[in-house]
Amino acid sequence: MRSWIPYVWKEVHESWRLALAALGVSLGISFIPSILSAARGQGNWHDGNVLGVLFLGGPLLAVVAGVYAMGREQGAIERFWRSRPVNLNRWLLIKYVTGLLLVWLICWLPLGIQILGRALEQPHHSMSDDVSMALVYSFILLLIYSVSLVLGQCVRGMLHAAILAVGAMALIFVIPLVIAPLNWLSVEMVQRADRGALNVRAHIIFAVPMIALSAALVGLAGILLKRNVQVEVGGRTLGWSVAAIMLVLTAGMAFPMATNLSVQQVISLPMAQDGTVHDMAADGNDVLILFSNGSVWRGSKLGLVRVRIGEHASVVDEPIWFADPGQERAGYYSGLDLAWPAEDPSLAYAAIRHSVLENGALKESASVLYTVALDAKRANPVIHRVELNPLLTLQDSRQAACLYQRRLYISSIEPGGIRLLTFSLADLRAPLLVHSEDVTHPLGWLHRGPSQEYQVPLVPMPDLDESTRCKVTRDLALHYSRWVPAGNDRILASDRDSGRFLPHLVLYEAGPTRDGVMPLRPISRYQSVAFEGLLGTSDGELLYSAPLAYRLEGGGVTVYRIGESKSIERIGHYAAEGGFNTTVSLPGNRVVLAGKRLHVLDLSEKLRQ
Repeated sequence: MRSWIPYVWKEVHESWRLALAALGVSLGISFIPSILSAARGQGNWHDGNVLGVLFLGGPLLAVVAGVYAMGREQGAIERFWRSRPVNLNRWLLIKYVTGLLLVWLICWLPLGIQILGRALEQPHHSMSDDVSMALVYSFILLLIYSVSLVLGQCVRGMLHAAILAVGAMALIFVIPLVIAPLNWLSVEMVQRADRGALNVRAHIIFAVPMIALSAALVGLAGILLKRNVQVEVGGRTLGWSVAAIMLVLTAGMAFPMATNLSVQQVISLPMAQDGTVHDMAADGNDVLILFSNGSVWRGSKLGLVRVRIGEHASVVDEPIWFADPGQERAGYYSGLDLAWPAEDPSLAYAAIRHSVLENGALKESASVLYTVALDAKRANPVIHRVELNPLLTLQDSRQAACLYQRRLYISSIEPGGIRLLTFSLADLRAPLLVHSEDVTHPLGWLHRGPSQEYQVPLVPMPDLDESTRCKVTRDLALHYSRWVPAGNDRILASDRDSGRFLPHLVLYEAGPTRDGVMPLRPISRYQSVAFEGLLGTSDGELLYSAPLAYRLEGGGVTVYRIGESKSIERIGHYAAEGGFNTTVSLPGNRVVLAGKRLHVLDLSEKLRQ
């Protein structure tokens, strides 16, 4: 045992400065923002971005530690050998294990602090998902560290070795995503453990090849060390190596997120370059668009425009401007939600907000429900308006609207929950408030209940059937909802677990509603590809029109097929003009995407493939 001590002491003595610096950065990024927020009473000190630091900083730390472990010995190894007898295998193994333990310690310590903090304040909070991901990710770090160690040994110059190690790190993430037979070695395995429990079998299947590859790399490092094999990488060689790595990375990035869906039509809208589409509604092949003309901070007017979409060409009507800050008090308008009654398509209901500025700061804000006549010949298209602020508690709360059977529902976020307003449409031209109710439960929020099963609280309308209540709840669930009904007894959700780097799609089977809550059982999952999160938010609005589902993202929209066999299949992606704000579906497997212009996609051909 004593023969090991000098090796351990030498390695710890030469690595402690790097370890302390890395640990300080890891803890600082993980917790300092949370500590400052907790000091201001805005959160808990332990709610740091620990997994984000692990997923992004861990690989870079593994590269630095691996290259540094062997790279710093270049030029000094022979002198060290002459000064004392050295067992090369023992010496290499000590260097490898010490560096690896430092990497794991620095990555795991913040997570341990977070688990301890939550255990003290929330004894029943489960951290098994975070531990599951961190365990799997540790083996990815193991492979990255092993590759970096070999490159640090055989490539002359630590800088050149580090550059190549970063490229190798990127390839470790990309190649399993691109080459189908290697998918089971991809980082997506991090997300494949069942929620609430460690999926031991999946972890073992993933960990064993990672350990085997790492062991083979350590053996290779030993052979190169004994033969004193070192490669001189010149500027030209390094440049070509980096170019080849970038080519593979670009191909890997383009592969899962390729813009492989073709657009049928692109339709210009009668709005300024800095205009914004707030919402859309569809009636057959007609689309009604609520939009603002101009930047909101300079004062924007709101309008409605009707677009009749044909198979090869479309007709855009004249816009109907119904709110103009230039004709009223200083400020700007923004659209909140749009409803279009099928009984009378010549009318539309728009929930909007009028904000008044004073010296560049928000002075007051008022929400209004407009009834607008879609007759361009009218001098004043607003035929009825309801001031919503007297009915609500918060001035600047977000409202959502839903139409169903001569009823117009408006929901608004309130301090104690959701305020639900019900308007009668006995007279379609003049909505009349007939009921106001405060909903204290988290309306439309898909979450895990006390029994750890998934559930969605529905709107308190017992006279409606469950399918209808689910659809109405989805329309009124406001901005935090990331789910959509996918049939009579299924729900499709974009599920971002606490601390997860990437969300994934989950198909749930709905059970009978109990006490206003619909229980859900996950029956199918689609693992989001890593680059979907890098090129877009992968957590945007969902739309379902059987058998297709659409997920809006920062860079475009991704289309999925929801099969009768409960499977979720990604069939394509479309990106243009920096992404889209909202979308509606049309008959015949067509979808309309709204950005600065309208983009119409026809998915019929894809479904026939």
